[in-house]
Amino acid sequence: MKADVVDILSELVAIPSVNPMGQGLSGDHVGEARLARHVAAVMRAAGMEVSLQPFAEGRANALCRAEGAGGRSFLLEAHTDTVIPTAWDRDPFVPLIEGDRLTGLGACDTKGSLAAMMAAAIKWLDSEFDPSRHGTLVLLADGDEEHQACGLSAFGELGITCDGGVVGEPTSCEVVTSSKSVVRWRIHTRGRAAHSSDPGKGKNAIYSMAQIVAALERYNAEVLPHGVTHPRLGPPTLSVGTIHGGTQVNIVPEHCVLEIDRRVVPGEDALEAMDQVNDYLRNECSVAFEAEPPFIVGTTLTHADDAPIVQAALAARRAVLGESHPVGVLYGSNAGRLTEWGTPCVLFGPGDIDNAHQGGESVSLTQLRQAKEFHLRLIREWMTAR
Repeated sequence: MKADVVDILSELVAIPSVNPMGQGLSGDHVGEARLARHVAAVMRAAGMEVSLQPFAEGRANALCRAEGAGGRSFLLEAHTDTVIPTAWDRDPFVPLIEGDRLTGLGACDTKGSLAAMMAAAIKWLDSEFDPSRHGTLVLLADGDEEHQACGLSAFGELGITCDGGVVGEPTSCEVVTSSKSVVRWRIHTRGRAAHSSDPGKGKNAIYSMAQIVAALERYNAEVLPHGVTHPRLGPPTLSVGTIHGGTQVNIVPEHCVLEIDRRVVPGEDALEAMDQVNDYLRNECSVAFEAEPPFIVGTTLTHADDAPIVQAALAARRAVLGESHPVGVLYGSNAGRLTEWGTPCVLFGPGDIDNAHQGGESVSLTQLRQAKEFHLRLIREWMTAR
């Protein structure tokens, strides 16, 4: 079975898989189930055993396996969901090839990685795989990575682990061995509504939240840089991502809510990090507030440079791209949880994270092809070793 990695990516981009991000979005462009069915069909034709794993209405993972009894097992994982398209001046679901770049929603984050993994797996199964000599190959195309990782949680319930793996993310084809994670939660302030012509009769919840916002800005600038740090990732950070308050301009707002994004470095506990922020606010602010439990808690990634999966990935990259060394990234991924569950994973993929989550998202075709060759070489070397 022949499969061109650029053709595979073009097909993936053309199938919308927008994550609704808890906003109640609907329509043919929302959800990953259609794309999961496509991935399953392609990999079934390549000889893998496939199953769909629904985790919500219109949303599903594609789980593909080639069972082997010889060498070590290996996992290829990439998420299928994309962010909600904004700031696009063209149809984001129509792949456009210009020069060395393919443009389309998800091309960089992270359908390019998925395409490279699929193409490598197809090549391996078509020309080299021998179940009596090689280990089991698992390809997981999971949904909801951009929001609450419900797809990965559903996979985790199956209890499947492999001896090693790669998580696809736009790393510019570098081998990533350490990354931050995130804890996110909401804070509320309450007030009392009144007519805006006599605001003194009310209590403005937005004014109260302004104190909270100012304190959070100080915490990020003055506290976090002087705490725990990581040699490749630096210090943790904090950002206020959303804020909502009031119902209309002529009413004193009685409620305001914001969402906090606290990036966690290896060595920190995410829940303790959240508690420290809340305690700081209680000490620094004179206003009352309510902190919700977190709606997402991630897991950091960190590997020793001499870990087997790190050494194997660096060797594969060196063979394809030349001199290689482990690097860290500031964003989170599914690699931390997979590693925690027993499948040690590194991050690798085509594309630059700075090109993700924006209009005109694209990926280098050169990097796309290099990623395919990297995965093929890593699969070959990893799964034939005993």
